[in-house]
Amino acid sequence: MNRVLTIARLRWALTMATVRKSSWQAVGAVISLIMVVGVVCLAWRVTLPAGEYVNATDTPIDLGQMQSLLIIAASLLSVGVVVIQLMVIGEGSTLSPSRFALYGIPDVQLEAGLLLAGLVGLPALCGLGGFLSLAALYRNLGGGAVAMSLVSAFLAVAVMLSLSKMTLSLATTLVSSRRGQTILYLIVFLCFIGLIYAPQMIAMGTMHKAGTDWGTIGRAASVLSWTPLAAAFQLPVDLYGGAWPSLIGRLCLLAATLVVCFLVGMWCLDRSRRQEAHARTAHVTGRGLGAFDRCPDTVSGAISARILTYLRRDSRLILYYIMPVVFLAVFALLGGQEASMVWAAPFTGFLMLTMLEDNALSYDGPGLRMQILAGVPGLEDRKGRIRVLLSIDLAYALIVCAVCTLVSGYWKNASGLLGSLGMTCGLVGIIMAGLGMAEIFSCLLMYPVPSMDRPFSSPQGRAVSQGFFPILEVLVDLLVMVPSLLALVGLSAGRGEYAWVAGPVALLNGLVVLLIGVWAGGRIMDGRQLQILRTVDGYASLQR
Repeated sequence: MNRVLTIARLRWALTMATVRKSSWQAVGAVISLIMVVGVVCLAWRVTLPAGEYVNATDTPIDLGQMQSLLIIAASLLSVGVVVIQLMVIGEGSTLSPSRFALYGIPDVQLEAGLLLAGLVGLPALCGLGGFLSLAALYRNLGGGAVAMSLVSAFLAVAVMLSLSKMTLSLATTLVSSRRGQTILYLIVFLCFIGLIYAPQMIAMGTMHKAGTDWGTIGRAASVLSWTPLAAAFQLPVDLYGGAWPSLIGRLCLLAATLVVCFLVGMWCLDRSRRQEAHARTAHVTGRGLGAFDRCPDTVSGAISARILTYLRRDSRLILYYIMPVVFLAVFALLGGQEASMVWAAPFTGFLMLTMLEDNALSYDGPGLRMQILAGVPGLEDRKGRIRVLLSIDLAYALIVCAVCTLVSGYWKNASGLLGSLGMTCGLVGIIMAGLGMAEIFSCLLMYPVPSMDRPFSSPQGRAVSQGFFPILEVLVDLLVMVPSLLALVGLSAGRGEYAWVAGPVALLNGLVVLLIGVWAGGRIMDGRQLQILRTVDGYASLQR
């Protein structure tokens, strides 16, 4: 038992050590704490007044309809927790099971300790605080329902965490090949996009002119209430209605889920140890020099070849490159009568794509060490990167813009073609500006990334920087394009048919930012090479 509690305390000890080490981490921790408190207060702010009308004689809220919506929302939340765990948070590298291999901790105690460490984490505490507010929603149903809602809050958090931990362990253990990791990344990202638009799709399928189809909603909720995703949220109503067989059945279902997840986690621990022994004996053979044969025989050409090799083999990068296509499909489907809405897809997708280069040095690993030891000038590094990334992004952007032109119908007349040309130039300008600023940011604001071998992991206490820095960088990318925005506003305020001229202005704006970014990024990298190397080595130690 002492070992289990020690592992749980270790989570907060590592988190606090990380916060004290960096002022940015301290700022992020404060922001995270404010967000958690805000979410919990918002949940209580909603449930306290709403509870007065549940099962009341005066303007009552229909208990069945409310419960159906709650079950569906809880199911989506449970799936979202699993998907976000896979996609963003991952398994904390510092608290990964491999870190405890030298201590001889039995699998049962190690798995229990890791589970308890998750339960005392900030996300779990935030969820618990929100779920406890449901007791206020059921207060008119009697003391038994309120007590059961408190119990169900703890069960819901435990089940969600166990399901996400089991899914993450299976993904990390079973999917070991580069191709498998890439495919799984794609599936997880598509599931995430589907979750974002699930509420809108449900509303479109159940809300009609004649009213809301509560029958369909009720049947769906009835099925979901017998799954681990939402069974805990049905317990108070079962107790209130005296449905003892259903209450006992759902409690058994939740208990079985926790046991199965725990046993699967132990199986993954054992399998991971066996895989590590075989992984070191694997050999990779190749022919020729690959990308180095196709790039210029210069210093910057060698950098370009290395970046091309990473792009082909690193499954962590594929997620960024499918975003423009995914957003294109989503906006095309949801645009409806407003076909021009599809043009929002390339701007959104490529802004997120430039985020990859904002933290590019953290992905480089040993290649960056060799480059710095060889004395490669920072300007040559920036030029080599831009040669590859700009070529790929420009070709990609032209294809996406051509599809947008066809889908939006801009190809049917001359004014539409001019608008399409302006949009394309504006997008290229944003891409160049984003890459230019990324050449500066990648030398200044770095944060750890998952290991290539364990793409679903993230260092303990660094999730805040992984979320805050990209947002800051995107805001700066938009800020440097203010001259183009002012040109667009000025031209649109005069004669609207000249608004397309803002596109070439954005193109020039982006080119200037790109040139300045490459030059400034090279100078900054020359001055901070050793510090960058120490930072990257520190991040690499978190991945071992």
